[in-house]
Amino acid sequence: MAKVKKVKWPELPSLLVPLFECANIYLCTSCNEWEQAYEAMSIEPIDVSSLAGCVRLIECTKTGQVTIMLGVFTGQLEVLVHECAHVAFRVCNLCGVEINPEGSNETYCYLLDKVFRFAEPYVRKGGINTKQAKAAKSL
Repeated sequence: MAKVKKVKWPELPSLLVPLFECANIYLCTSCNEWEQAYEAMSIEPIDVSSLAGCVRLIECTKTGQVTIMLGVFTGQLEVLVHECAHVAFRVCNLCGVEINPEGSNETYCYLLDKVFRFAEPYVRKGGINTKQAKAAKSL
C-alpha cells in the first residue's frame, strides 16, 4: 500500500484570537497559500481564485480546535479591513457575543472597507491635499 504524502503546513502569520483566545487566525496572502493550508488540513479547498479575500472558520471534530483562515489575495488594505470585520463577527458568534449572523454583516463589512478606503490615504500621508480630496469623492 502506497504512503499518502502529507502536505506541509505553509509558513503563515498567525495570531491567537485577542481577548477570547478561542482560536488561531492564519493569514494567507495568496490563493496558493490558502490551498496549501487546506490540503495540509486534509480539507478540499474551495476555489478562491476569483475572490479578493475570504474568511473560513474550521473546527476539528476530533479535538474541538478552531482555526480561522483569513485570506487577502489582492494586497489591498481595504480587502484586509473587510475580511477582518468578518473575522470579528465569526469570533463574536463563536464566543457567544450577541451578533446578527445574517446578511447585514456583509453590508457592514462593505461599508467599513469603503470608509477605510476613503480615510486611509489621509492618515498614511498625515494630512490632506486637493488631489486626494477629489479622488476620495469619486469612491
